[in-house]
Amino acid sequence: MDDEMVAMHAPPRRFTAASCLVTRAFNGVALLLVLVLIPGCGRDSSQRTEALATTPARQLVGVWDATFLLDRPIAPGTDPLQPPRHVTGSMAFLEDHVGSLSPEELTSPTHVGVYDIDFRVLGFQPHGPSGFPTVVARTIARVEGPPIASTTMPDSVSIVLDAGSSRFPLLLQGKIAADSVSGTWTAGQALGGGGRFSLLRRRAVP
Repeated sequence: MDDEMVAMHAPPRRFTAASCLVTRAFNGVALLLVLVLIPGCGRDSSQRTEALATTPARQLVGVWDATFLLDRPIAPGTDPLQPPRHVTGSMAFLEDHVGSLSPEELTSPTHVGVYDIDFRVLGFQPHGPSGFPTVVARTIARVEGPPIASTTMPDSVSIVLDAGSSRFPLLLQGKIAADSVSGTWTAGQALGGGGRFSLLRRRAVP
């Protein structure tokens, strides 16, 4: 009787074989994902470490005094002969070792930070009334070309203010020198405004 009860409660061989097959397949897929994803994460981490070790990446870290000149008015009907208006403020950048941010406007940024600039002087404000003024940046080290071709590219940086904002994210493209950054900026969406900008490293007060 005991043998019959054991036989009744024992799982069929076909079911047991199927379970083993599913388990083996699951383990195989899990192992494959580990083998594929871990090297990928390592490459991303290695590339980020290399990018942050470059000269322009190190130079961008710190607090900067910012000046924005308005060359192309944003508000319609503005007199194009009016002298360019300008606004001043400050920006601060830190290295992004984690790489948790990758907004649509600027993928894989190398730096994150904040800014204190009142763009209402120029007729707009990038973030909403309750928004936090954030900034992301990605530096690119100088590329040396053949001497005859004269294709050497300077150290450069791409900066986005309020990335992912539904209002007016600002896109900045500039060249990095030791203690300055200069270039052009463009207002996002359909505003069409823009102009020039400059950043000067703020020195500590003695």
